[in-house]
Amino acid sequence: MAGAVFIVAWYVGLLPWQFAFPAAIGDTIVGLLALQAMVAILRKDGQADRYIKRTNIWGILDFVVAVGAGTFSSAGMLQLFAHGQTNIITQYPLALIPGFLIPVFLGIHLFSLANLRQARERVLTGAG
Repeated sequence: MAGAVFIVAWYVGLLPWQFAFPAAIGDTIVGLLALQAMVAILRKDGQADRYIKRTNIWGILDFVVAVGAGTFSSAGMLQLFAHGQTNIITQYPLALIPGFLIPVFLGIHLFSLANLRQARERVLTGAG
């Protein structure tokens, strides 16, 4: 969903493509991987844990790419590209994405990976 917002904002000239496209593509890939993981869970697929792990790792990588692209395309000391282009990612309400939503969802990804690890350890030790 956020990926579509970034593409629309780029199209109307509010975000540089150097941020909008990597963020949108990453969001789309992670969304599709999440759907695949959900289907595997619902079908009780033995590989569901692998799909969940892959989705979480790709989600974290998507955040790294999006934050990097946002940082390097926004006005400031670290700006490397998109000079002179409008970039509303630092303005409300889009500023909530890097300032609030990414930390929350990063925590969810890390929590999910920790749960997978604990579940695997319980299975291996026969404790559950």
